[in-house]
Amino acid sequence: MPNGGRILRKSDNYPLVFLGGGLGLLLLFHTIWNILFEDWLKHQLERFFGHTVAEMIERFGAVGWPALAAGGIIWFLLHYAKAHYAAALSAQAENLGSSAGGAAPIPDPGRLALAGVVNALLERVTRRDFKMPVRWSDQFHSLYGQIRNSAHPAWIERDTNQLRRDFLQHCTIVGSPDPDRDVHEANRAQLRSFGLKLIGRLTGSNTVDDGDWKSPPDAVELFADPELVAAKNKWLSSLENSTLKGFDAEDELKKIQKETIPSDAEASAEREKRLALVLRKLKLHTMFSKTATEEYRRAWEALRGDMHSKLIAGTLTAKGFRTPHTSGNREVDIPRAEWRILILNQVNSEAIAAGSSEVLYSGLLIRKNEPT
Repeated sequence: MPNGGRILRKSDNYPLVFLGGGLGLLLLFHTIWNILFEDWLKHQLERFFGHTVAEMIERFGAVGWPALAAGGIIWFLLHYAKAHYAAALSAQAENLGSSAGGAAPIPDPGRLALAGVVNALLERVTRRDFKMPVRWSDQFHSLYGQIRNSAHPAWIERDTNQLRRDFLQHCTIVGSPDPDRDVHEANRAQLRSFGLKLIGRLTGSNTVDDGDWKSPPDAVELFADPELVAAKNKWLSSLENSTLKGFDAEDELKKIQKETIPSDAEASAEREKRLALVLRKLKLHTMFSKTATEEYRRAWEALRGDMHSKLIAGTLTAKGFRTPHTSGNREVDIPRAEWRILILNQVNSEAIAAGSSEVLYSGLLIRKNEPT
C-alpha cells in the first residue's frame, strides 16, 4: 500500500507553505523586473506618454507584474497538489478495497455500527445456554430487530442482503433444540460462517474462522468429558426451569395480593388457601433454584478441572496474547507446563495466575491435539 499502509493526510502547515512560497516568488520577480524591464520599459513609454506617466506605469508594473506572476505559479501549484492528493487517496482506497476482498474500502459509521450489532448477536446466539423461545427482555430480540428492520443502504448490495437473511435464519435454527448433536454443531458452524462473512462485508475487512481453534466456551463443550458436560447442562436446565417457575409464582402472588379481600367467609378462606399454595410454590422453586445454582457451580468447577488437566497433559493446546497487550504483539502457544501455575477463565477467554486475579494471557483459543 502507498505511504507504508498509512492513511494520507494534509500537513497542518499546508497554507503556510504556499504563503511563504508566494512571498518568496514575489520578491524574486520584483528583482527580475528591476534588473531587466524597469529602465527599458520606462524608456519605451516616454515616447508616447511623457516622463511622468511612463514613470507611474513603470512603478505600478513593478508591483503588479511580480504579483500576477507569483499568483499564477501558486494557483498552478495548488491545483496540481489538489489533483495529486485526490489521485493518491483514490489509489489508496482501491488498495484497501482489494485487500478486503472487494468489500467497501472505507465503511461509513452506519456500516460499522451494523457490524457491531451483528457481532453482538453472533456472540449471544452461539452461547451454549441460548435456546428458543427467549424472554422478551433478552437482548436477542433487540439485536435481531435492529438487523432485520434496518433500512441502511448497505442492504441494497445483493450479496450483503442475502448474507443478512441467511444469518438471521440460522439464528433461529441454532436456538431451536435439536437432539442430534452433530446437526446442532453443524448449524452453529454455519451460523458463525454467515456472521463473519456479513461482518466482513460491512467493515471491508477479512474475517477468518480459526478452524480447529475454538473459543474456551466452545472448547469446554467439545473437548471436556461428555458426562461432565451433560451434568452441567442438566443443572443449567433445572436452574432455568426453577427460576422461570419462581417468576410465575411471584406474578401469581402479586395478583392475589392486589385482589380485594372478600367479605364472605367462604370466599375469604378460598383466597387464603390459594395464597398459601402460591407461597409454598414460591418457597419450593426458590429452594430448587438455590440447589441448582450450587450444583451448576460444582459442575463448572469439575469441567474447569477436566480442561485444566488436559491442558497440562498436552491433550489440549491453548494460545493467546501475553498481557499487557500492545498493538502488533503476536499470539503465542502457552506451554503445557505453564498451566501448573495458570487457571482457565472460560467466560472471559483468559488465563489467570493461580492464587491471584492477575491476567497473564487474553484472547485464548483452544484446540485438541491429535494423538501421535
